[in-house]
Amino acid sequence: MSRPWVALIESNTSGTGRLFARAAAEDGYQPVLLAEQPQRYGFPEQDLVPCVRCCTGSITSVCQALDQLAREAP
Repeated sequence: MSRPWVALIESNTSGTGRLFARAAAEDGYQPVLLAEQPQRYGFPEQDLVPCVRCCTGSITSVCQALDQLAREAP
């Protein structure tokens, strides 16, 4: 059985996004970062957190990204 995912929409660069992703993983979730420019954040690549590139200023774009994640879930 796969882990349920939790989406982090954008992050900050102070380190709390990484802490959130790690805490989510420790609680049994698969963290996923939604971001316009995922390369701004070092932790997803370092911690193997999947990233979805989307326009996070658009609720439509965010909802489409979340719908895609839901369709891809096993």
